[in-house]
Amino acid sequence: MRIYLALALLACARVVPYTRTPRSCQAQAVDLVWRDVYGRTDRPPDVWWVPPARLTCQEPGREKGLPTTASLTSGCMGGNAWAGGVDLIWYDDWIRTDLAHEFAHVVQARNGLPPDLEHASPAFQPGGRVAQANARLAEMTCHDSAIQARRPAAEVH
Repeated sequence: MRIYLALALLACARVVPYTRTPRSCQAQAVDLVWRDVYGRTDRPPDVWWVPPARLTCQEPGREKGLPTTASLTSGCMGGNAWAGGVDLIWYDDWIRTDLAHEFAHVVQARNGLPPDLEHASPAFQPGGRVAQANARLAEMTCHDSAIQARRPAAEVH
């Protein structure tokens, strides 16, 4: 019996780590959203990338995501935010990746506001900061050399 319990615990404990290895043009995208659109002068949030193996849910017509019980609108999310950083899923471009969305949650957390799980605040409304940031990301011309100079050592989370 103990052997089965130990094997079950080992299987559950196997965690695929998140990574901080930057994506192409990540520094440029972070600066554009954090500084230019959101007007922040404090340190940008850390960005942790969720590996595909951690994407265990999918809703009809949507991309795979992370399961959650925190969201009032969905059981599957495309990212997670806290005051110090974000967990993001790479969906092949900066607009589909929830960088602007999750950064809006970080802004709220750093401003001492409660989590906006219903996305009712102005930042999430049509024409709000998230939409503005995504429009700017759509226009962004990538300069990979910008991230080479700031590339941090790969970390694991």
